[in-house]
Amino acid sequence: MDQNRVENQVDEGTLQIHLTNASTGIPVKGARITISYTGGPQQVLEEVDTDDSGNTEKITLDAPPLEYSMEPGENQPYAEYTIKVQATGYRDITVSAINILSGEDATQEVVMEAQDAPGDPIDTIVIDAHTLYGEYPPKIPESEIKTVEETGEIVLSRVVIPEYVVVHEFCHFAHPNHGPGFWAAVAAVMPDYKARERLLKQM
Repeated sequence: MDQNRVENQVDEGTLQIHLTNASTGIPVKGARITISYTGGPQQVLEEVDTDDSGNTEKITLDAPPLEYSMEPGENQPYAEYTIKVQATGYRDITVSAINILSGEDATQEVVMEAQDAPGDPIDTIVIDAHTLYGEYPPKIPESEIKTVEETGEIVLSRVVIPEYVVVHEFCHFAHPNHGPGFWAAVAAVMPDYKARERLLKQM
């Protein structure tokens, strides 16, 4: 790889911003958004408005070469941008360090608080460094199924609902109580339900 060529190369990514009302979730239309480099917030690069869906158009922005994202290195593989959002009836808010990577479409969600919303206003949000570049402690390997030593119970990697529970609850649609008709319905679907019930109670 020609390192000089890469260092002089400028790629592009896109950014789209979506605004919603913090209380109602309704899109915020007609907001004015200014975009700048995070390292130079006073130099405005773009100014865009949100449409009726609370979205801006996709804005094309400069990004570092794609090669920087291919393997860990000293070069930051993404550009950082800052947006300042202003809308009538809402508090101004600034979001800094939005990551733009080469060839990628980024969407930045922004929740807007009404001008008269209670509580302390949040006027600035700073996004943490991307895991491609930031310094984070290594992830500790974990088994998919972990034993809890104190109780002998296990923690599964996903939720497991025993079939007996599903059948039991389903039969309640036709039989609200645990009468003979209910248990007959359970047995019709799951003849060995008693054994399954005992096993479940032992868990």
